[in-house]
Amino acid sequence: MATSRTVIIIFGAAVLKDGSPSGALRRRVAGAISAGRGLAHPLYMPTGGKGRFGDAEAYVMKQILLDAGIDTSDIICDAEAKDTVASAVNCAKIIRAMADAHLVAVCSDRYHVPRCMILLRVLGIRAYGVRIESGRKANGSLRWLCYYLRECAAIIVDTPMLILQRRKLLDVAPGL
Repeated sequence: MATSRTVIIIFGAAVLKDGSPSGALRRRVAGAISAGRGLAHPLYMPTGGKGRFGDAEAYVMKQILLDAGIDTSDIICDAEAKDTVASAVNCAKIIRAMADAHLVAVCSDRYHVPRCMILLRVLGIRAYGVRIESGRKANGSLRWLCYYLRECAAIIVDTPMLILQRRKLLDVAPGL
Protein backbone atom coordinates (compact mmCIF):
# COMPACT_ATOMS: atom_id res chain seq x y z
CA MET A 1 0.00 0.00 0.00
CA ALA A 2 1.32 3.43 -0.96
CA THR A 3 2.17 5.92 1.75
CA SER A 4 -0.02 9.02 1.63
CA ARG A 5 1.82 12.21 0.84
CA THR A 6 1.28 15.91 1.03
CA VAL A 7 1.81 17.59 -2.32
CA ILE A 8 3.25 21.10 -2.11
CA ILE A 9 2.54 23.00 -5.32
CA ILE A 10 4.98 25.87 -5.80
CA PHE A 11 3.56 28.39 -8.25
CA GLY A 12 6.14 30.05 -10.46
CA ALA A 13 7.41 33.59 -10.69
CA ALA A 14 9.91 35.37 -12.91
CA VAL A 15 13.37 34.17 -13.78
CA LEU A 16 15.79 37.09 -14.16
CA LYS A 17 17.80 38.01 -17.28
CA ASP A 18 20.87 36.20 -15.99
CA GLY A 19 18.82 33.02 -15.44
CA SER A 20 18.73 33.38 -11.66
CA PRO A 21 15.49 33.17 -9.66
CA SER A 22 13.65 36.37 -8.76
CA GLY A 23 13.04 37.23 -5.12
CA ALA A 24 9.47 35.96 -5.43
CA LEU A 25 10.64 32.63 -6.83
CA ARG A 26 13.18 32.24 -4.01
CA ARG A 27 10.60 33.13 -1.35
CA ARG A 28 8.07 30.65 -2.72
CA VAL A 29 10.56 27.78 -2.78
CA ALA A 30 11.88 28.68 0.68
CA GLY A 31 8.29 28.64 1.98
CA ALA A 32 7.69 25.23 0.42
CA ILE A 33 10.87 23.81 1.94
CA SER A 34 9.90 25.20 5.33
CA ALA A 35 6.39 23.72 5.05
CA GLY A 36 7.80 20.36 4.01
CA ARG A 37 10.13 20.08 7.01
CA GLY A 38 7.33 18.98 9.33
CA LEU A 39 5.94 16.40 6.92
CA ALA A 40 6.81 12.72 6.67
CA HIS A 41 7.37 12.49 2.92
CA PRO A 42 6.28 15.62 1.02
CA LEU A 43 6.15 15.77 -2.76
CA TYR A 44 7.21 19.13 -4.19
CA MET A 45 5.50 20.21 -7.40
CA PRO A 46 7.10 23.33 -8.90
CA THR A 47 5.03 24.69 -11.77
CA GLY A 48 5.84 27.31 -14.37
CA GLY A 49 7.00 27.29 -17.96
CA LYS A 50 9.69 29.22 -19.75
CA GLY A 51 9.28 32.96 -19.47
CA ARG A 52 11.29 35.73 -21.12
CA PHE A 53 14.61 34.64 -19.62
CA GLY A 54 16.49 31.51 -18.60
CA ASP A 55 15.08 28.06 -18.06
CA ALA A 56 11.48 27.21 -17.24
CA GLU A 57 10.45 28.48 -13.81
CA ALA A 58 9.79 24.90 -12.65
CA TYR A 59 13.35 23.85 -13.49
CA VAL A 60 14.85 26.84 -11.71
CA MET A 61 12.75 25.98 -8.63
CA LYS A 62 13.76 22.32 -8.91
CA GLN A 63 17.42 23.32 -8.77
CA ILE A 64 16.81 25.36 -5.60
CA LEU A 65 15.07 22.34 -4.07
CA LEU A 66 17.94 20.04 -5.04
CA ASP A 67 20.49 22.51 -3.65
CA ALA A 68 18.53 22.43 -0.37
CA GLY A 69 18.91 18.66 -0.16
CA ILE A 70 15.49 17.60 -1.47
CA ASP A 71 15.74 14.26 -3.28
CA THR A 72 14.94 14.30 -6.98
CA SER A 73 12.38 11.51 -6.41
CA ASP A 74 10.41 13.95 -4.22
CA ILE A 75 10.01 16.51 -7.02
CA ILE A 76 7.59 16.49 -9.96
CA CYS A 77 7.90 19.46 -12.32
CA ASP A 78 5.28 21.04 -14.53
CA ALA A 79 7.43 23.08 -16.90
CA GLU A 80 4.70 23.60 -19.51
CA ALA A 81 2.30 26.01 -17.81
CA LYS A 82 2.47 29.58 -19.07
CA ASP A 83 0.15 31.10 -16.45
CA THR A 84 -1.66 30.42 -13.19
CA VAL A 85 -4.67 28.77 -14.82
CA ALA A 86 -2.49 26.39 -16.83
CA SER A 87 -0.48 25.61 -13.68
CA ALA A 88 -3.65 24.77 -11.76
CA VAL A 89 -4.96 22.56 -14.58
CA ASN A 90 -1.67 20.72 -15.10
CA CYS A 91 -1.11 20.16 -11.39
CA ALA A 92 -4.72 19.02 -10.88
CA LYS A 93 -4.28 16.42 -13.64
CA ILE A 94 -1.12 15.09 -12.01
CA ILE A 95 -2.65 15.01 -8.53
CA ARG A 96 -5.87 13.35 -9.70
CA ALA A 97 -3.77 10.53 -11.20
CA MET A 98 -1.85 9.98 -7.94
CA ALA A 99 -3.10 7.32 -5.56
CA ASP A 100 -1.03 8.55 -2.64
CA ALA A 101 -1.81 12.30 -2.53
CA HIS A 102 -3.89 13.07 0.55
CA LEU A 103 -3.25 16.76 1.18
CA VAL A 104 -2.37 19.57 -1.19
CA ALA A 105 -0.64 22.77 -0.14
CA VAL A 106 -0.32 25.91 -2.26
CA CYS A 107 2.91 27.85 -1.94
CA SER A 108 2.95 31.33 -3.44
CA ASP A 109 2.81 34.96 -2.37
CA ARG A 110 -0.11 35.92 -0.15
CA TYR A 111 -1.82 37.94 -2.87
CA HIS A 112 -1.66 34.92 -5.21
CA VAL A 113 -2.68 32.05 -2.90
CA PRO A 114 -6.45 32.73 -2.89
CA ARG A 115 -6.69 32.52 -6.70
CA CYS A 116 -4.55 29.37 -6.80
CA MET A 117 -6.76 27.71 -4.19
CA ILE A 118 -9.99 28.74 -5.92
CA LEU A 119 -8.79 27.43 -9.29
CA LEU A 120 -7.68 24.13 -7.78
CA ARG A 121 -11.02 23.80 -5.97
CA VAL A 122 -12.88 24.34 -9.25
CA LEU A 123 -10.78 21.46 -10.59
CA GLY A 124 -11.76 19.21 -7.69
CA ILE A 125 -8.59 19.63 -5.60
CA ARG A 126 -8.90 20.93 -2.04
CA ALA A 127 -5.81 22.80 -0.95
CA TYR A 128 -4.58 24.91 1.91
CA GLY A 129 -2.23 27.87 1.69
CA VAL A 130 1.34 27.97 2.93
CA ARG A 131 2.54 31.19 4.50
CA ILE A 132 5.79 32.49 3.10
CA GLU A 133 7.94 35.53 3.79
CA SER A 134 6.27 38.66 2.45
CA GLY A 135 7.75 40.45 -0.52
CA ARG A 136 5.99 43.70 0.29
CA LYS A 137 9.09 45.34 1.68
CA ALA A 138 11.16 44.47 -1.40
CA ASN A 139 8.44 45.62 -3.82
CA GLY A 140 6.97 48.59 -1.98
CA SER A 141 3.43 49.03 -0.74
CA LEU A 142 2.05 50.53 -3.96
CA ARG A 143 3.31 47.68 -6.15
CA TRP A 144 2.08 45.17 -3.55
CA LEU A 145 -1.38 46.78 -3.64
CA CYS A 146 -1.35 46.51 -7.45
CA TYR A 147 -0.59 42.80 -7.16
CA TYR A 148 -3.63 42.33 -4.89
CA LEU A 149 -5.87 44.30 -7.25
CA ARG A 150 -4.62 42.31 -10.24
CA GLU A 151 -5.42 39.06 -8.42
CA CYS A 152 -8.96 40.24 -7.60
CA ALA A 153 -9.58 40.93 -11.29
CA ALA A 154 -8.00 37.62 -12.28
CA ILE A 155 -10.27 35.70 -9.90
CA ILE A 156 -13.30 37.36 -11.49
CA VAL A 157 -12.13 36.42 -14.99
CA ASP A 158 -10.43 33.05 -14.45
CA THR A 159 -12.94 31.33 -12.18
CA PRO A 160 -16.02 31.35 -14.47
CA MET A 161 -13.84 30.59 -17.50
CA LEU A 162 -12.40 27.56 -15.74
CA ILE A 163 -15.80 26.40 -14.48
CA LEU A 164 -17.06 26.38 -18.07
CA GLN A 165 -14.01 24.53 -19.44
CA ARG A 166 -12.99 22.20 -16.60
CA ARG A 167 -14.44 18.96 -18.00
CA LYS A 168 -12.70 19.50 -21.33
CA LEU A 169 -9.42 20.58 -19.70
CA LEU A 170 -9.34 17.62 -17.32
CA ASP A 171 -10.80 15.08 -19.76
CA VAL A 172 -13.27 13.85 -17.16
CA ALA A 173 -16.81 12.63 -17.22
CA PRO A 174 -19.65 14.92 -16.12
CA GLY A 175 -20.07 15.17 -12.39
CA LEU A 176 -16.98 17.10 -11.43
